Amino acid sequence: MTLLENYNEQNNLRLDSKQYLANKNRLRVIKQYAQDFPLHWHNFFELEIVLDGDATQILNGKEYKISRGSVYLLSPTDYHKIMPSSGKILLWNVMFDESMLSFKQLCDLTSSKFCFPFNICEKDLEQVDKLMQLLVEEYNYQGETCAKELFYSLLCLLLRNAPQNSNISTVNHNDIQRAIIYLETHFRENLTLDILASHVGFHPVYLSKLFKKFTGVTFVQRLNQLRISYAKNLLKQGLTVTEACFNCGFNSLSNFQHTFKKTTGFTPSEFKKQ
Repeated sequence: MTLLENYNEQNNLRLDSKQYLANKNRLRVIKQYAQDFPLHWHNFFELEIVLDGDATQILNGKEYKISRGSVYLLSPTDYHKIMPSSGKILLWNVMFDESMLSFKQLCDLTSSKFCFPFNICEKDLEQVDKLMQLLVEEYNYQGETCAKELFYSLLCLLLRNAPQNSNISTVNHNDIQRAIIYLETHFRENLTLDILASHVGFHPVYLSKLFKKFTGVTFVQRLNQLRISYAKNLLKQGLTVTEACFNCGFNSLSNFQHTFKKTTGFTPSEFKKQ
């Protein structure tokens, strides 16, 4: 079974962890031939490693060429589409929930260029392939497994090869960094300051002051920045104003249109026509 076997592009652009990660490990491993992945996103992380074939990856509106040895990580805020050059491509697909990661691992992933396709050498790819086969065996085993340990080994190996992003600004305060990472990976959800404060264990008023101190903007301003930026990309990809509204995190079309106009100087419809 392929990942998108029951996928409906028009009615279900987002893949949900309740369907794809419905197991105790919050992990899913698939080796599959893929012909065409329509535009979609998901509320979980997804690691893909290309074993054979060539394709174009449309990632957040930008084109990347991928082939044997290409590796990339998709976060809950990314949307993508894969178009094989001819026939289909063979890849490993690892889907996992944020709960699988420690705070350090989450920081490492979000502070690298892991989200952009990069290539590993043939020797490392063979090692990754063997590690993935072991991971599948453990994943399918019905008793106690070491699937998590193998998964962590896989991440460690790939992170060593991932180019680092020198433009990422780091925050030394672990708690506010945790809040920022959570906001940047969950902004499309029904996220409030109270929910974010509960996640990091702070009082909302204190978190609000701390957030403004470290980022220079309020929680609501940053939330809207992320949502509008995401909506702009969705509109460029051909989604309707209504689809962009509800898929970037707004639950009110009028609020979306007002915030979009205030942020960009254009209505969503005007921006879409540019």
